[in-house]
Amino acid sequence: MKFVLPLMTGASLICAAALPATAAPLPPADTTTDLGVFTGVPGNDSAGLGRMVPPGTFTDTYTFSTISTDLISASITNSYTFSNQLIDPFTITFYSGVPGNGTQIASATATSPFFGFESGGFAPIRQAAGQFYLVVSGTTKDDPTYGGSVALSVSSVPLPASAPMFGAALLALGAVGYGVKRKKAAAAA
Repeated sequence: MKFVLPLMTGASLICAAALPATAAPLPPADTTTDLGVFTGVPGNDSAGLGRMVPPGTFTDTYTFSTISTDLISASITNSYTFSNQLIDPFTITFYSGVPGNGTQIASATATSPFFGFESGGFAPIRQAAGQFYLVVSGTTKDDPTYGGSVALSVSSVPLPASAPMFGAALLALGAVGYGVKRKKAAAAA
């Protein structure tokens, strides 16, 4: 009897190991990610976009805000090995405002110039400080992983606080120069 119990325990462990493991759950079809505040200082801010998407249609939203007038650009890419990993259509749309209450600014559809790669995006667009979001959407038959980025570059540097003083000094210097020129012209005549 002493040997039967260990044999039964060992047999039940072997049977349990033969059972199929539970698959990890697929990510949801739609996600929202906050990219935070882009400051634009000291020059460029950027954030990555992307994830593995489940088969079917997906819509991912990326929210962010800026604190100055900036140039904002974004791009998306998908590298694939098999044609069923192609995301078609694969779009990125840029909005000002908050999700559900925004104004569309730009949109681009990714194209596939050659097998195994598709990409799209929009050139830098000047925007005043505010809240923005990007919507990446598409339809796929398999579970590809897309990537991309959003980048912000400072497009206008605010004037220093002493700019009016510099303007006044420049105006005074011009007036002095004009007076000297008139005085020389009068002395020569």
